[in-house]
Amino acid sequence: MAKNVPKKDGRFVKGSIPTNKITLPREDLEKIYSKLGSRITAIHFGVSKHTVLRNLRNYNIKTRGSGAPALMPASWKQALHKPKSVPAWNKGQTKETNASVNRIAEALKGTNNPQWKSELHTDEKVECSCGCGELILKFDKKGRRRYYKPSHCSTGFFKKGSVTWNKGKRWDSDVVKKMLTRRTPNKQEAFLSNFFAIHNLPYRFVGDGAIIIEGRNPDFINCNGQKKIIEFFGEYWHKLDDEGVKRKIYARYGYTMLGIWGKDIKNEKKLLEVVSNFDRS
Repeated sequence: MAKNVPKKDGRFVKGSIPTNKITLPREDLEKIYSKLGSRITAIHFGVSKHTVLRNLRNYNIKTRGSGAPALMPASWKQALHKPKSVPAWNKGQTKETNASVNRIAEALKGTNNPQWKSELHTDEKVECSCGCGELILKFDKKGRRRYYKPSHCSTGFFKKGSVTWNKGKRWDSDVVKKMLTRRTPNKQEAFLSNFFAIHNLPYRFVGDGAIIIEGRNPDFINCNGQKKIIEFFGEYWHKLDDEGVKRKIYARYGYTMLGIWGKDIKNEKKLLEVVSNFDRS
């Protein structure tokens, strides 16, 4: 009944007993445990304390209490009470009322402060990088270099003289399909799929790369023999021009397109009317 069961080549030696299979004699266990406790009992039998407790549970022997009273005395509570943290030495002090605080404030004033950023205190202006000719502050409120007027950056202007890495690049159809193979519909597209199914509208989701037209992957396509496409546009991700760009591309191959925006799916009655008219046209 040794604590460490001998092993050979990763296997138990024949005749040895694993620790979770050790059974202690009930009479000796109950006698020693009632007088000396689990730790001394474990040492006596040469096993772990967990083995002793497991045998006690198996024999339904009542375990001894910890010795602590049921209700904790007030003196114990006071001893265990965590004292409040000591307040900072300068709490409530200002440079007008405390000489030490005043000396520290003067030493860290202006450029002596290690966090000082000169660009936060300059009014230097530069020309907007989009080429509009307007002057803007060279640095923002956090000291970061600015290149565009904020409204210009959000409308698609790019730094003058720079070229985007993907300008003029078109992915092959097989590459686009591989990129979208595992794509699943988002919440709005899933809503439209269910909406079309409920109202028996012949449109199925192909936004997982099932159909590629000139490097573009439509969201829904007519499955009743008509060359019609429905595209969903989320206002957060798409610009207003995106709808016209896709409509022109699909028109080259004989497809007509209906664009549905996020705000359109809020009114289901009107949405049904728009899609039904598009399907009948």
